[in-house]
Amino acid sequence: MSKIRPLALAISLALPAAAMAEESIFHFSGFGTVGVVQTDTNDAQYRNGLRQPEGADKSASLDVDSKLGLQVVGKFHPRFSATAQVLVQPDEEGDYKPELEWAFAKFDLTPDLSLRGGRIGAPIFLISDFRNVGYANPWARPPVDVYAQVPLSTFDGVDLVWRQAVGDNTLTVQPFVGQTDFDLAFDLEGEAKKMVGVNATYEIGSLLLRAGYTQIDLTVTSPSIKTLFGAMRTVGQAIPGWSAAADALEAKDKKASFSGIGATWDDGQLLVQGEYTQRRTESYVEDTNAWYGTVGYRFGNFMPYVSYASIETQHDDTADRLTVPAPTAPCTGAGAVPTQPICIRGAMMSAMSGADQSTTSLGVRWNAYKNIALKAQFDRVKNEAGKDNWFTTPTGKPGVAGKTVNVYSLVADFVF
Repeated sequence: MSKIRPLALAISLALPAAAMAEESIFHFSGFGTVGVVQTDTNDAQYRNGLRQPEGADKSASLDVDSKLGLQVVGKFHPRFSATAQVLVQPDEEGDYKPELEWAFAKFDLTPDLSLRGGRIGAPIFLISDFRNVGYANPWARPPVDVYAQVPLSTFDGVDLVWRQAVGDNTLTVQPFVGQTDFDLAFDLEGEAKKMVGVNATYEIGSLLLRAGYTQIDLTVTSPSIKTLFGAMRTVGQAIPGWSAAADALEAKDKKASFSGIGATWDDGQLLVQGEYTQRRTESYVEDTNAWYGTVGYRFGNFMPYVSYASIETQHDDTADRLTVPAPTAPCTGAGAVPTQPICIRGAMMSAMSGADQSTTSLGVRWNAYKNIALKAQFDRVKNEAGKDNWFTTPTGKPGVAGKTVNVYSLVADFVF
């Protein structure tokens, strides 16, 4: 497989107006994935992000990776176009519903500088423009340890895209501003206000380098989280420090940032790709460092690959330092009094548990047809003690904290 094919297809989906046939005002395209995932445990369910309420266990699931995207671009003038993309995949309730992923207008101010406004893909990762286009990527899914850190993929706002030739190389700089909101599983709701960031790439032959930084005012809440912080402030009426801790930890218009660097080497046979990222917040949403590295080699239409990913949480000890009287009753079970300070602190520390896990992946991609790729992938996910990480644990199940889980995936990616 030539390296040009998936990259060109991805670019044509992300920015197709530039290459649209002159005789047609509208250009239609699409992409999709049909995937089945199974694990070797029923203790918890494997999912690819915080939005999915359910995932895969010993019973195979089609919902972890399956999706369908449809896109239309209207080129109304040599310098003006509009793009809309609808994505169908499981939402926070587990239902397949169409959602407007992109809806923006693009105006070419100069041959090298474009202005876009509307709903735009958030350029916060190396493959942000085509993270949903499985055909353009080597894996069954982008490394969950890295890509699940930020549960938003679009924003409403404006950006500038400046491309400049530097000899035989190409520099692209993309500053952006905007805002967005997002819904996650289990009644979690989020807002990202005052978003400002910059994304930059530099292409040197077969090498692509990328760096980016994004800052927002973050709000993440749910009915249970509101109750928890209300309980902390109630305790604070009697015990010093609790109200201040609630104010410090509550994710309500708190500064948060996400930064990353990445690189891809793809000479048509050898593929080497990796990213290192950092998430920082001034709230109970804990700081994380995460990275992955992937190596693949093409033999005709087949590409075996190996990948390793890891995420570590930087623990905030604010809740640890709270003054806690001796308990007078258990927190759960018979005779429980969950409003005791020790129980509230325990709930807060559980909410702050973050994610610490690593994933070793082996897979093979087969370009079965010019627009269809079949992939088989094996993941060995190691969870640190005390944390279920990106897994979701159904009621009555023990979870997978401190355990290693094997994940088996078969996917068919296609573009049209």
